[in-house]
Amino acid sequence: MHSSDSSLSFATGAEVEGLPGVAHGLFPRGGVELIYYFYTDCNRQLAEQLAEKVKLEKQKETEGQKPPRLIPCISWPVNYFVTD
Repeated sequence: MHSSDSSLSFATGAEVEGLPGVAHGLFPRGGVELIYYFYTDCNRQLAEQLAEKVKLEKQKETEGQKPPRLIPCISWPVNYFVTD
């Protein structure tokens, strides 16, 4: 794939999402930069959600409940990518 093909792909994708076609300029290094952004954003969201879940689980434990610990951690990635 040539650089112009990548720019065209970005522009087309942006337009499909209702953004201006020049949005590809947000990623001057091309697709790898978009992938890196997606990867780091997913990791940030996962860290935030797991921290919140830990907080809730600790609160449940202080109330005498013993919730399952592993299932929520496994289900998050699946639920993130599977949408209705």
